[in-house]
Amino acid sequence: MDGKRDGIGGNGGNGGNGGNGAATTAATAMARLKTLRQKAGQDAEGLADQIGITADWYLDLESEPGELEASLDLTQLRKLAILLNVGLGYLLTGETIPDPVPHLTFLELARRIRLHLEHYGDVQSLEEKTGWDLAAFLRNPDAEGWDQRTGFFRAVCAELELDWRGVLRYCESIGEE
Repeated sequence: MDGKRDGIGGNGGNGGNGGNGAATTAATAMARLKTLRQKAGQDAEGLADQIGITADWYLDLESEPGELEASLDLTQLRKLAILLNVGLGYLLTGETIPDPVPHLTFLELARRIRLHLEHYGDVQSLEEKTGWDLAAFLRNPDAEGWDQRTGFFRAVCAELELDWRGVLRYCESIGEE
């Protein structure tokens, strides 16, 4: 289960794709993905196999707006970025993550969610605002963080007024396993 409650999970927050530019941004991401794959000398089938999806699913990533962020979890996105020789920030936004954006670990994000809940309400209210289930992530952030879609981090970080790209920076800082 991907933790999504309803909808696409939101695109708010710093570095988000909200507003009228979302369709254009998704189209740009599709073109960027295809270009990166070709530059890396990879074919769609081989790349799909390496990240654990079908070739048809991979081709959807290059042809369906929003599919990259909506259908792959962070583990898959990280593998894809490594195989394409780019950072997660560049893969998802077309830009490297600026130096001032601090690392945001899964544990730190869970801590910030708990602090928010202490001051502003219950978990159900935050889940309704973000459109994402939070319980599993709060129980085991280090494991559950990797299973989340980027929409989860965009929405939760927007609500907490954090830069979601800090999560990407954290993921980029971890060596290959």
